[in-house]
Amino acid sequence: MSNLLEGIDFSALKEVEQNQEAAKTQAIPAGEVEIPIDDIIPDPKQPRRTFNEDSLDEMAATIKKRGLVQPVILRPRNDDGKHVLVAGERRWRASKKAGKQTVRAVIRVQATDGYDQMIENIQREDLAHTDVAHFIKGELDKGEKPSAIAAGLGKPKSWVSLYTGFFDMHESIRDRVEDFGIRAAYELHKAMSADEDATLAFLASNEAITQRDAIAFAKEVKAPAKSRGGEVAGQAIASVTDITANGGGEGSSRSLEAEPSTPARAEPAKVK
Repeated sequence: MSNLLEGIDFSALKEVEQNQEAAKTQAIPAGEVEIPIDDIIPDPKQPRRTFNEDSLDEMAATIKKRGLVQPVILRPRNDDGKHVLVAGERRWRASKKAGKQTVRAVIRVQATDGYDQMIENIQREDLAHTDVAHFIKGELDKGEKPSAIAAGLGKPKSWVSLYTGFFDMHESIRDRVEDFGIRAAYELHKAMSADEDATLAFLASNEAITQRDAIAFAKEVKAPAKSRGGEVAGQAIASVTDITANGGGEGSSRSLEAEPSTPARAEPAKVK
């Protein structure tokens, strides 16, 4: 009997056994399924409107090497036979770039809303301010109150208030909000309401504006401008420019508070 087996190559069986063991270690966790990547579509209500292509390329390279670490979350198939993404659009896009035919997914049956994706993006702190503003405006247009939006996102009401007037801001502020942040944009919007010319000049003369610069400038322009008119605009620009030029140090900057004007001394009445 042993002679009959001599000369037979059993290496292929060994390879099959190794593949079976590898399959066991790569088994899909309970509750997850493999979904064809073309059967998935983005949620049209997704708060994120911009995707960094360089970041997606990096993620795609990682997926090629290590696979998809975290599954995407999908709704059940719709009438068109497609799954709508609830969370994980960046992972889905990167998987497509990586040439994957399927992705690991969890099907969520319970109803969801835009807050789920918004919270996920905010927690990662990589959502554009413009995208946040679009989401908040959409909720306000539905009749939601700022306090309800804040509660839904797990944020203070003051955070939501920074975005409520975003689309009323001057274009020169909105265009640079990703550079200097929403709080600086909010302060510059207030300054623009007090003195548009001065604020435009400040924006033009400062390439980099910090939150501290914006708060100081708004304070300088807004308060004294009511009593002293346009002369404060040049002082405000010069004052905050000094801070920027000197690195913002407390010792190197001059006071941002306007000096109180000395009231005119009344002349004594002449006795006739």
